[in-house]
Amino acid sequence: MYSLGFFVSTENFILCSIMGDRSQGAILRSVLKLSNSQLNMYLLSKSHKTNKSDSLGSHLNRMMYLEPNKVICPDAGECMKLCLKNSGNMKFKVSRKARIARTKLYFQDRDLFLAKLDVEIKELKREAEKQNKKALVRLNGTSDIDWTSYSIFKNNPDIDFYDYTKNVNLYKKFLLCRNDLEIQKSWKWPENYHLIYSFSEKTKLSNAFYFLKNNGQIAIVFNQIPKTWKGFEVINGDKHDLRILDKTGVVIGLKSKGPARKLVSSFVQ
Repeated sequence: MYSLGFFVSTENFILCSIMGDRSQGAILRSVLKLSNSQLNMYLLSKSHKTNKSDSLGSHLNRMMYLEPNKVICPDAGECMKLCLKNSGNMKFKVSRKARIARTKLYFQDRDLFLAKLDVEIKELKREAEKQNKKALVRLNGTSDIDWTSYSIFKNNPDIDFYDYTKNVNLYKKFLLCRNDLEIQKSWKWPENYHLIYSFSEKTKLSNAFYFLKNNGQIAIVFNQIPKTWKGFEVINGDKHDLRILDKTGVVIGLKSKGPARKLVSSFVQ
């Protein structure tokens, strides 16, 4: 596996793949003031959940994990202290260090971050094609950023993207565009970007019902995943993360993990 580097000219970013060339790597570090860890850092990664998705055979699934905070997770509530960053392998120091490095790059050099992300997405596509699969990317593994203002989806039209969000207005916009092609064209919602609403203690039931009745999907954390919730079907979302293949109008049931298992709150149903 090669490491990715970037060279910056005064006019634009020129992307280059560095294949073990230490001299080129030294130049890149000097120009961009990147550390060795930043130069070799990948934005997209595997996880236990992506491995489950990959095993189904249709897609090659990768996610991007940033270090969550109130800036990149503006609608977070109790989930901030119960985040997935505190469970499984993600709670270990090496994982947190990687998330922080990605997040620093996102804030310190947005153009470089997006250029690096685009290279990795295209590399994932090539890898997926070798396996006769389609690339599938979740940008908000541990964040809730509105990516629709960027050119990520337009620049990669043949790749599927999806995210979970607590942004009510963004999710309403997604559903309106999904249910009306004219609105979708007018608002220029990317056709290859799918959203799932993430339920929390802040969620109004009226919004939850509206989403489900209008072909939406809601992810809810349960102590034990039930068959129904408020009269709506619940499917097991822990089996994989290929939400784009799930039917609509259903609840995506997720079993509580880590600290969430001990929480007494409406965040966990």
